[in-house]
Parts: sequence; structure tokens; C-alpha cells
Amino acid sequence: MLGTESRLAFIDGTLCAQLDDVDTGGTHEHASRPSALRTSCAEDSRYGSRMRVLLTPLDPRTHRLEVVREDGTRDARVLETRSYIVHDLAHFAVEAEAAIPDGVFGLLARGAPLDGLGTDERATSLEASKNPGLARAESLAGPFQSLWHGRLDADRYAELVGVDRAFVDRALARMRGLMGHWNATRHGQTMELRWPPR
Repeated sequence: MLGTESRLAFIDGTLCAQLDDVDTGGTHEHASRPSALRTSCAEDSRYGSRMRVLLTPLDPRTHRLEVVREDGTRDARVLETRSYIVHDLAHFAVEAEAAIPDGVFGLLARGAPLDGLGTDERATSLEASKNPGLARAESLAGPFQSLWHGRLDADRYAELVGVDRAFVDRALARMRGLMGHWNATRHGQTMELRWPPR
């Protein structure tokens, strides 16, 4: 067992409740955003498989990333936190906000192995060339990390990746929640996320 699990349901639940309030009313304008970028947080058959994403800090330098798919299969890796935690959570944030069913997390949920998805640049590039969802996820997540670290302006990011400012604000809000959850997770505890996010 990975130890005591630390769950902060408000990260996915509250954000989705807020988005559902906006999206289900039908009055919120998304003029400059492609319609595929956001759907309701309600059940969406495009996602297919579901999974739990478990992030466990092991020591100050490493953490364990484990995915537990709805069919019971698991995959796990120990990663260097400094190199991967922001990268992985950035992917989660933008893939959730863009409702990409076949980005990194969607492919993992469908059974793709952790090796080669988001951890090896050459393998990821090869996979992205065969998969438009993964390519879109990579195009959003890469620059988003620069945005998160303050090396890229929000308006420039929006222009660069072809989204509106509302998307950027939502992705940043989700990332703040994810990073807050991660920072509150002590060694030996586990941060749990659900894919697709609710």
C-alpha cells in the first residue's frame, strides 16, 4: 500500500461545479475558443476508460506516479520531482480544461504504458505524430509550463497556442489547485486525482 491517502475533493469537484454552472446555462460566450476545447464536467462518453492517478512523494527528490485503471490494471514509475511534477500536473490541467480525451491521461486510462508517454521526448514525439489529441496536449502543456513559471505572459500563451484568455484563466486556476494539493501532500501520503476530472 502507498500509505495514508490525502484527498482534497474540492480540486476537481468545485472547479467542475463552477464550470458546469457556466457551461450548462448556455449564455456564456466562447467566441474565440474552438467548441471542442471545453465540455461539461458531466459524464462524457468520449473519454471511454477512467482511472485514478496517484502521486506519492517518497523523499525530497522523488515521487511515485501510479495509474490505476478501471479494469484494475496498474502502471507506476518513480520520477524525479523537480523534473516531472510541474510537467505532469500541467498536462493534467490543460488536458482537463481542453477536454482532450486522447491526450496523455486519456491514453494512460485506455492502457498505454507510462514508459514513453510524457517521460521520453522522442517516444512522445512519435506518439504525438500519430495521435492528434496527444499532439494538442503537448502543444498546450509545453508552453503552459513556461507560463506557470512566469517566463511567458498569459496573453502571449493564448495567442501562441490558439486559445482564449478564459481558457488560460481556468487552466491556471486548476493548476494552482493541483499544486496546492501537491504541496500539502506529505511524504508517505498520496495525492489522488480522477481521470477524467469531474
